[in-house]
Amino acid sequence: MSYAAQISMLTLMPTILVARGYPISSSLWFTLVMQSGSLAGAITAAFFASRFPRKKVLTGGAVLGFLAGLSIAFLATNIALIIVFGFLFNFSVIILNTTIWLFAPELYPTRVRGMGTSIILAMGSLSGGLFPLVSGVVFDASGLTGMFAMLASLFVVLGIAVQFPPETFGKPMEEDPVAVL
Repeated sequence: MSYAAQISMLTLMPTILVARGYPISSSLWFTLVMQSGSLAGAITAAFFASRFPRKKVLTGGAVLGFLAGLSIAFLATNIALIIVFGFLFNFSVIILNTTIWLFAPELYPTRVRGMGTSIILAMGSLSGGLFPLVSGVVFDASGLTGMFAMLASLFVVLGIAVQFPPETFGKPMEEDPVAVL
């Protein structure tokens, strides 16, 4: 869900801003400023990794992403608000992505850890490749409001989905028994 939202925003935001009347050069700069939320999100996720349970960080990131997406959809009436809410959107997405990459390997025993994590990465990459197409269609049909309302809904799904796996924070990763020769 977070990859789909992230790549949709990253690829479509310059086009959206051009459609709203901003020149392409300004649109790219505005998008760059919004993307700086990614760096702040990565630093925050790294800080949270040793201090908070994974599921709480993921749930909090999903709530923030949902609120930022809805804010872009319904409150971003000028470029300053689009940039602020876009920054928060990217901030939450990278908190989610970074925490997922900490959490995913912790869910699998050693013998299948690489395979399980690879499947999650492949699914994220697939959604990141396909969802901008869906987002573009929704933007054409419903504008910025419809597209970001849809992207916000992805965070609801993510927030629910992360409640199902077991919490791994503070627990040792499961290891396969070592064969004694």
